[in-house]
Amino acid sequence: MSSSNQKRKRQRRDQRAKHPTPMREGVNDRRIVGLLYDYRVLSQQQIEQLMGLARSTVQRLLKRLYDHGYLEREFPPVSHIGSSPTLYVLDKKGLDLLRRMGFEDVPDVPSKGLSGTFLEHTMAINIFRIAITQACLAQGWEIAGWLTETKLRRLEISGF
Repeated sequence: MSSSNQKRKRQRRDQRAKHPTPMREGVNDRRIVGLLYDYRVLSQQQIEQLMGLARSTVQRLLKRLYDHGYLEREFPPVSHIGSSPTLYVLDKKGLDLLRRMGFEDVPDVPSKGLSGTFLEHTMAINIFRIAITQACLAQGWEIAGWLTETKLRRLEISGF
């Protein structure tokens, strides 16, 4: 057998594994799904920051959640040479898990095919939010709540 045949073919980052290893939902899986509910779109690095876990651990969790349909991957357009960063959003099983966890106002349809402008805007807000959150935690403070754009729009509509 030639050495090229012995090498495993690398899976494309926009394709799920055909036969993923079985999984049970764990605490970290629920934390990631909850973070994506709160932030809508996150990169692997941001999830590492928020969870305080090693890169390899988060990478393994994200791959497993993606392969099993809990998460979807988005690839925003880039204006330079190279590949775009991988961003994560909730997929159908992730939304189902949120409902089972008791979250309210869970959308029925996952956020797929988001525009580059939306992704860029949301990621900029998330960078700011994560920085504020970590600065507060470093001082022993906790942010009691965060009004997202969606929540602000609902408040506007309801007359508050």
